[in-house]
Amino acid sequence: FLIENQIPVYHGGRLYIALCLIFEKKVSRDLAVEYINLACQLGFMDAEYLADCIATRIMKNFAPVNRLVEYLDQVASRQIKEFQLLITLKCIEKAQKDALPTNYKKLVAHHNEICNYLDIKP
Repeated sequence: FLIENQIPVYHGGRLYIALCLIFEKKVSRDLAVEYINLACQLGFMDAEYLADCIATRIMKNFAPVNRLVEYLDQVASRQIKEFQLLITLKCIEKAQKDALPTNYKKLVAHHNEICNYLDIKP
């Protein structure tokens, strides 16, 4: 419904999209990706807030890093890659050395990969 009608979400809706992106059900993750792509394309997404929501949930072990990595592995436009970079950067900022989630190194590797793709120094 949100995608079909191109409805922007606010506040709790952004949190919902963030949670769907890392949810256990693949169909929810796919819909979240589709909504994020649409929102970026139409310019009605608060990328900073959404990236922070996603990073917070990942770094607090709400969901496995591999679910986020699945999103980061997808072929995407430059605009989406910039959003993915923002997510990985926020994850790295929120990292606590004594409580790193499993597969944290994959996040760092993806961060460096995205930086290379965007021709940005990590």
